[in-house]
Parts: sequence; C-alpha cells; structure tokens
Amino acid sequence: MKKLPLVEIEWEDAHSTAGGGEQWTGLDQFEKVWTRGSPCKSVGYVFSETEHAIALASSYTTDALNEKIELVSGTIIIPRGMIIRKRILK
Repeated sequence: MKKLPLVEIEWEDAHSTAGGGEQWTGLDQFEKVWTRGSPCKSVGYVFSETEHAIALASSYTTDALNEKIELVSGTIIIPRGMIIRKRILK
C-alpha cells in the first residue's frame, strides 16, 4: 500500500445567510459576511488530487495485512478555486 500524504488545507468556504428560517438579512450583516469571508482549515490524508479538486479523509482503516484501504471517514472534497494554501505535514 502506498503511503498517503498528510496535509493541511487552508481554504475559503462558500457562505449563505439563507436557511435556518432566515428569509431576509440586513445589509449590514451581509456586508460583514462578504468582507470577512469564511476561512477554513482541514487536515487529512490525500486520496485524490485533480486539476479541479483535492479529496481528503481524516481517518482510514486497512485490511489485516495492511495492503488495502477498506474504510474512510471524515471525507471532504475541496474545489481548487477555494484553496488558499496547502501544507504537507508528513
């Protein structure tokens, strides 16, 4: 089994003020969101990397011989256009 790189991705998430019963948002609240943004950090093992996105999993299990990955958990796919910085941890 190949070793998977462990990385930290700093990225900008999309943000919506709709939902949770909110139908209307004051302009002052909306301005706070678009000027502050929604910065995020995710740490995980890189399972796939394409020109469009990077796929991470925070945990995984292998078979008894440690030859094949069987299960993954804490998965996220982050579009490249949202990535600010990628740092290799291991």
